[in-house]
Amino acid sequence: SKYSNSRFSNVKYLVLDDYYKDGVYTGYVSLGDNKPFGYGELRWKSGNIYKGEMSGGKYNGYGKYTYANGNVYEGYFVQYAKTGVGVFTYSNGTVESGNFINGQLTGKGKMTFKSGAVLEGTFLNGRIIKCLYWFENDKEPVEIGFLDGSGGQGMATFTDQWGNTYKGKFKDG
Repeated sequence: SKYSNSRFSNVKYLVLDDYYKDGVYTGYVSLGDNKPFGYGELRWKSGNIYKGEMSGGKYNGYGKYTYANGNVYEGYFVQYAKTGVGVFTYSNGTVESGNFINGQLTGKGKMTFKSGAVLEGTFLNGRIIKCLYWFENDKEPVEIGFLDGSGGQGMATFTDQWGNTYKGKFKDG
């Protein structure tokens, strides 16, 4: 199993309906500090649901967060933030996969759109740095992003999928 509490001692399976202001937690709790620790499920009044590993009362480790609007993220969390390898599936059909830092696709990643378009390459804080762009039936992908080697920092040129260029001062893409 992705989730295993067998490695933890001093935990107890409980329902906490007063630990979170707007949610109910069901799962393992540390007997030392009475905070969620290990695998659990947190159901928010908003309709959002987190199922996964907890530590210190926060999402820490592997888990799945399902939003009331139909969006779903499955992957790693660090102190509530989507951080690490994961997949974010939007209710509109768009899928982001790769490495996330603080909820943003950062580093190597891929975005697949309902239309069939795909972006794959390097991202920074959810922004394109340098990617290949194609539709599922295209013969050749098109390279887009900061092709000038700037990485989206300082005076740079961004090239879009149609070959248009945008020159200016950029910060973090």
